[in-house]
Amino acid sequence: MSGKISRLGSSSSAHVSSAEPIRARILLVDDLPANLLALKAILEPLEQELVLAHSGDEALLALLQGDFACILMDVQMPGLTGLETASLIRERERTRHIPLLFITALSREAAYITRGYQQGAVDYLLKPVDPDILRSKVQVFVDLHVRGEQLKRQALEIAEHRRAQEEFLRAAELEQQLVGIVGQIADLLLDFTRARLGGGIPVSRRPGDLNELCRRIADEFQAAHPRRLLLSELSRNALQGEWDLERVAQVLANLLDNAFKYSPENTPVRLSTQDKDTESVLIDVHNLGAPIPGHLLPLLFEPFRRGGATDETARTSMGLGLYIAHEIVQSHGGSISVHSTAEAGTTFRVCLSRSPRHAGQASPCHEEHEASLSEAG
Repeated sequence: MSGKISRLGSSSSAHVSSAEPIRARILLVDDLPANLLALKAILEPLEQELVLAHSGDEALLALLQGDFACILMDVQMPGLTGLETASLIRERERTRHIPLLFITALSREAAYITRGYQQGAVDYLLKPVDPDILRSKVQVFVDLHVRGEQLKRQALEIAEHRRAQEEFLRAAELEQQLVGIVGQIADLLLDFTRARLGGGIPVSRRPGDLNELCRRIADEFQAAHPRRLLLSELSRNALQGEWDLERVAQVLANLLDNAFKYSPENTPVRLSTQDKDTESVLIDVHNLGAPIPGHLLPLLFEPFRRGGATDETARTSMGLGLYIAHEIVQSHGGSISVHSTAEAGTTFRVCLSRSPRHAGQASPCHEEHEASLSEAG
């Protein structure tokens, strides 16, 4: 298989895939075509790409068109001599490290050889050149070049693999987020449908401690908002009763999320519990954000309402959270109310009965009025 011959202007800059073998480019510079053909015949068995230049100017131009494993150059040439061309090659950052071998029939005087090495030559061969020796010397530089290109390919493949892995992880994370968002929306719409058309949101009461639930939810929110301060002021005694703790957790999560969302970052959010009486308990969530406009208060627990929402929160909220929280509380025979002023901040109060109400039996939370919140705020 003969090596590829490239005249001035040819280029092998096309992208080479990792599956293709690496072929080094060797620049041959001589003003005599016969000498170039002789060098070509000697180096063809190496099966590399041979680029021919007939002058120093052509050699400099060829060096702009790609990388080379080495340069074989005649010393005596019209115009730019081999030594002058070598000097210009060494001045360029991109080409100064390419191995340069001089080939010449010039006098064997030491002065000429010394000048060649001074111009950066790695070897100085006198004509007639022994083909086997020349091939062996060139093969060394070809092997070094090929190994360097292999390392470059490996580095590129590693970088591409890392980029692909990062893109995959980002895509997977986005997919998980989308699945979570879609699942949350689906749950909200399902709860909305149940509340509107199904006679209320069903709850499954079991014995449990409401304080323990509040403590767990508070810890989760504090971990999710490390820069915010969440104050937990829980009653000293356990708040035992029969509740649907998962549904109550849904209420607490909505109220705390709103409290963080609608208050300045440098202000605390407070979660507190207390015994109202032997039949019911109170949960307050308080923040120091801007007050909810008065005209929105009567509509706050209606579906698709956003009390005091900014443009950003309006884009990320369906306006069902407080409506569903209200329905969950009502399914527990309880009540939820809000008190909001510029001086006291905003407090949502949830009253829950400790046990289910029988038909016709009044809930102890029905006596809880919004006026009582003025003391809590």
